[in-house]
Amino acid sequence: MAYTLSHVDLDVPDDAMEPYLKTIKEKGPYKNPTFSKKGYRNHPTPRACFAGMTSKLDRDVGKILDLVDKLGLSKNTIIMFSSDNGPTPAGGADPDYFNGNGIYKGIKRDLYEGGIRAPFIARWPGKIKSGSRSNHISAHWDLMASVSELAGTSPAPDHTGISFLPSLLGKGEQKSHDHLYWEFYERGGKQAIRKGDLKAVRLNRIKSGAKGPWEIYDLSSDPGEKTNIASQCPELQAVFNKLANEAATESTLFNWKPRNGKKKKK
Repeated sequence: MAYTLSHVDLDVPDDAMEPYLKTIKEKGPYKNPTFSKKGYRNHPTPRACFAGMTSKLDRDVGKILDLVDKLGLSKNTIIMFSSDNGPTPAGGADPDYFNGNGIYKGIKRDLYEGGIRAPFIARWPGKIKSGSRSNHISAHWDLMASVSELAGTSPAPDHTGISFLPSLLGKGEQKSHDHLYWEFYERGGKQAIRKGDLKAVRLNRIKSGAKGPWEIYDLSSDPGEKTNIASQCPELQAVFNKLANEAATESTLFNWKPRNGKKKKK
């Protein structure tokens, strides 16, 4: 199910928002000056609305779980819950107030952990141990490999995902990625690589080019990416350059040129 909750536009039935109108202090209404032409709708109580959206999502997922149980399908049904990115301040949402990214740096459209780290919860009674946790490093492109293994099929030959089923079931050998790679073409262009506990982030990719400097963080001791250790390990610049060049796939739709194809005039 492709839920839009909790996402902008800020919009939720009154009964979901009402409990928060008296308990949450608002900083003021959200007003979009271009709403008549484009963009997200205005809202008088954006924080209460966002809280109501989150509560409604929680209740609706609960209804699905209850119905699966009632129909006697729980032991033959795996349910997975996740998100696509970190929190956003768009449309009146207020991740600072709700501490939406927790200890992690960055928000949506950032390639720091706060922008790309997302929750993942799975339920399968009798198969997945209740309350268990895993530190396996995975990404959404591993989902197809995982459900393919469940169905006894294989993903496309060029698929690079790795099934995380052994981690979910707590048995079998769990294979891991040597590294994970992300890229984003807006806001100057950004790249990120995670290799083991090391996380490398390159900003201003369009201006700096394929050999621009990487920020480097050790997530084992610095999950909030507060301390850039690049100066302590200069030899890693070439390592991450090589990984990025190998991972990136050229595209006519997404490329490292300015969005309008021309350099902006000062």
